[in-house]
Formats: sequence, structure tokens, C-alpha cells
Amino acid sequence: MVKGRNLEIKISIIFFIISLSCFVIHFISYRHTFPPVNVDEASFFSPGYSFAKRGVLSSEIHKSFLPGSSRFTYWMPPLYLILLGTVFKVFGVAIFNAKALSFILSILSAFFFSFITKDKYLKFVAISLFLICPFVIITSAFIRVEALSILLIVLSIVAVKNELNVVVLGILAGLGLMTHPLLLPCAAAIALIVLRSGIKNFIIFSIVALITISPYLLYIFKNTEVFQAQMSLQFLRKSKVKLSDLKLSYLLQSVPFVFLALFCLYKVEGLFRFRLFITVAMLLSLVIVLRSNEFNYQVYIIPYVIASVILIMDEQREVKLVRFVLPVSLYLFLALILISKTRKYDLHNDDEYNEVITYLSNNKTWQGQQIYVDGNPDVATYFLQQDQNVERQIPIEGAKPNNWFDSYNYVVNVHGNNVEGNYENDSSSEKPWLKWQQQTFTTSGHAYTVNLFIKPQRVKWAGQE
Repeated sequence: MVKGRNLEIKISIIFFIISLSCFVIHFISYRHTFPPVNVDEASFFSPGYSFAKRGVLSSEIHKSFLPGSSRFTYWMPPLYLILLGTVFKVFGVAIFNAKALSFILSILSAFFFSFITKDKYLKFVAISLFLICPFVIITSAFIRVEALSILLIVLSIVAVKNELNVVVLGILAGLGLMTHPLLLPCAAAIALIVLRSGIKNFIIFSIVALITISPYLLYIFKNTEVFQAQMSLQFLRKSKVKLSDLKLSYLLQSVPFVFLALFCLYKVEGLFRFRLFITVAMLLSLVIVLRSNEFNYQVYIIPYVIASVILIMDEQREVKLVRFVLPVSLYLFLALILISKTRKYDLHNDDEYNEVITYLSNNKTWQGQQIYVDGNPDVATYFLQQDQNVERQIPIEGAKPNNWFDSYNYVVNVHGNNVEGNYENDSSSEKPWLKWQQQTFTTSGHAYTVNLFIKPQRVKWAGQE
């Protein structure tokens, strides 16, 4: 028996080393290209930048497109934005610092996942499955809220599993509500199990959660009109997504995981309270994930799935099919999705993306200009890092104001040649800057093309105002 346990530990360590290596190598060499940088990063970077520089959560990068964004950021709860702004305040405004924050938060999630069990083998299994997951790997280098969200979900799972007191649960639920709407299922599931433990506990839990989110509520009351305007645009975009729009690949990256978790939970005999929490939180999350149909939202399901697998492995320790075949099969399935995503994104390291940044750094005709950024990969965060006045179209639903482009005199477009095709084929009525003076640069491997558009200066005649 001891020999078998030692073999388990050795195998789990091997998988752990593979997972950790993939995780670290991705951050070192592929953090800008897997997946390609998109406008979401600038949308989160901008409020963090404003918080660090001016002490306000404004999204000035979208000020021409999002009502009130030059003063408030209401389209997303503020906890991650404040954390990012604090990192910028302490360590400096830099893209690397923002991505390093996501990386560290993801590492912390993996570490705290080990507290779900006392079994050493299962600790390695939980961490290995988490680190090899492609959704987690993407999250770990993305300037978005998901890294903090997953950490809070993992902490909630561990807190419920280890039956921590209602005060801790209230704080976690409150922090979740201040982070992302997809933590609502987690908070609701916590509230349900606390309610089952008695009305007194539920009252304490509710008071603690309310105190925790009170700064957010006060922030909303600063300008409820702008809050309503920004959130209504978010809901409008979500309402346009139909279940019929879901692609098979999206479903295959979420639904099978949930079925596996439900099967594991069904087979477990004990820990009803914990199983109820996982079931409710996971199913509610799945509904929102499918309803939203957003990039990489599957990551919100993964912690619940891994917890379910660890739970049945912990209970049925003598069943080899459960103890070994189950985690290995899940590991290989996650690795297969990871490989398929590398093919989808035409995986190459960050060298050519760095060539783009080097070109922009050496060609500073943009300095001091009114810059509009277009295309993917997005480089708006680079200009924010350089303290430049830059704007980018809001990724949520919103109408462009009339003659919206008149305020810009410099447009930067970077596009992936293997993804978006020929930028010059676009209509000048949709992109009026195509008629401006143009400079073009293509990276050494032809992965990216940079187009700089400079607005012609109007010549004033003598005596003309």
C-alpha cells in the first residue's frame, strides 16, 4: 500500500512539473501573443492608470464612446481596478506590472487550492490540473479581472470545504460582488448554505457582506445616472447574445466539464453542504457563461470542476479508476484543449510583438498627439504607459457620436496578417483616416503590420483666424 502511495506521489510530481513549466514559459515568452492582446486589456488598464495618477476610477480611453467615463468607471465593479491602480502606484504604470499581477494572483489560486485536501497526492493533482488548464493559463497573463475572480472562487471553495465561520464567508461574498458579475453565483451559493445553518448565521453573514460592499455602493451613489447609463450598455450587449449563437467549440469547453463534476458530486456520499455549494455555484455560473458567450469565461467553471474531482478522489481512495484514471484523463483533456488553442492562435512567441513596440518606441511621431488606436493586437496600453492622450472604441455596445473621429490627428492600427487580412481593403467611409498620410511597418516574420496615419495640417493664410 505504501509503495502504491509513493508511486502516486512520483507521478503527481511529474505532472506538477509539466504544468508549472507550461505555466511559467507562457508568461515569459507568450504573454502578449497567447492570446493576442485585445481592447479588453486597455479597458481595464485605463481605470488603473487613472487611479494611480489622479486617484479616480475613470476610463478616459473610452471617454468619447462611453457616457461619463471621463469621471467614473461603472461598467465593471471596482475591486480589481483599485488593486491594479495600487500596483501601479507602488511599482509604476507598466504593462509588465499589470500582467505580473494576474500571474501572481493565478499562482496564489493554485497554492490555495492545495488547502482543499490533506492528502499530499491530491494537493499535487489539484495544482497540476489548475495550472495546465488553458483558460487559467490565458487568464494568468491577461490584464483583466478574471485572475482576481478565480482567486476569490478558490478561497470560497476552500472556506466552505473547511467550514470557516460566517464572517469569513460574508467577506468573501462581498469581495466577489465587488469584482465581477460571474461571482454572483458563488456569493448566492454561499448565502444558501449559510441560510441552511440558521437565521442568526444568515443575518451575521448578510451584515458582513453588506459592510464589505458598502464602499462600492457609496461609489455608485456618487452618480447613479452615469451608473445606469454605463450598465445599461452592458446589459444591452448581453441581451443581444442568443443561445443559438453558441458555437460547438464553446460548448465543448464548458458543458462536458460540468457533466463530469455533477457525476462526481452525485457519487460522493458525504459533505452534503459542500456538494450543495459546488452544485449551485457551478450551475448558475454555467448559465451565465453560456448566456454571455464571452471569450475565456469557461475559466469561471474550472475551480468547481477540479474541486468536484478532488472530492470524489478523496472519498474513494482505494478505487484505482477514480484515484488515477480520472485525474489523468481530465489532465489529458485539458492538455488537448491547450494544444488546440495554440493552433487556433497560430502560436508564436512575443518576439514580433516586441518588434511592434520597438518600432513605436523608435518612431515617436505620435508623441503629444490626439491618438486613436484601431486593430488587433491592441497597442492602446502602450500609449497609456507613455502618458499619452489615447482613445479606443469601447468593447461594449455603444453608438459613436457624430463626426467622432474629428478630434484625432493620429491613428495607429496594428493587425495580425494571419488573422485579419488586408487592412487597406477597408472602406474609407468607415475609417476616414485611410485618406491621411500613412507610414507602414511589417515585422520580420510578417506576423504583424503597423499602420500610422497622420492627419494633414491645415495651412492658415495671412490674416486667417
